[in-house]
Amino acid sequence: FTRVLRVDPKRAGLLYAGTEFGMYISFDDGASWKPFQLNLPKVPITDLTLKNDNLIAATQGRSFWMIDDVTPLHQLNEQVAKADFHLFKPIPSYRMNGGQGGWRGESKTEGKNHPNGVLIHYYVKDTAKLSASLEIFESSGKLIKKYATKPDKKAKEEDLKVKVGFNRFNWNMRYPNAEGFDGMILWGGGLTGPKAVPGTYKAKLTVNGQVQEVRFEIVKDPRTSGTPADIQAQFDFL
Repeated sequence: FTRVLRVDPKRAGLLYAGTEFGMYISFDDGASWKPFQLNLPKVPITDLTLKNDNLIAATQGRSFWMIDDVTPLHQLNEQVAKADFHLFKPIPSYRMNGGQGGWRGESKTEGKNHPNGVLIHYYVKDTAKLSASLEIFESSGKLIKKYATKPDKKAKEEDLKVKVGFNRFNWNMRYPNAEGFDGMILWGGGLTGPKAVPGTYKAKLTVNGQVQEVRFEIVKDPRTSGTPADIQAQFDFL
């Protein structure tokens, strides 16, 4: 039996249902339903809520679960489903520290934190004879980083792993690292590139010569007292 039903406030007709034996989703006001289980164990869903485009589920016996970003569901339609590939527009991402890993490493009893970075979702129908790249640009058009299935290491391109179907790429908001050399002693320092400042950026996905582009936003961590000018000054110094 159904314990909870929620209406998505951003897309008409999109419903989420929590039942005694898991999650279900409808794109047509409940006329038809499909399982929406993903990696959630089969468990009673006692309550659901949506906050900042995240879907949060309370369960009986498996604690809280959360889908970090449901905006791809808002953008999904028949044209996208039939396309050879599609690049979804990312949600605004907070510029903050942190990551998924705990000090104990992988755990069977603890959840994972939200990845630290910009989550970029894209769909690829077929990976046979695939040549693909994902590029991140400043709003001015200046290239920050390029990831490719066949990267040019001399140009500092990095690997892009693509699987058939839905893919999620996490850009850590970092610019290219500084160059090092054998025997370098840094003590407390490092070569990690500076983190992008709050603002508007662009992602460009190229699949077998075809291109799609989307703009996305990095927003300031509301907990920090640093002003945008402070953050820009720190970036320029680094």
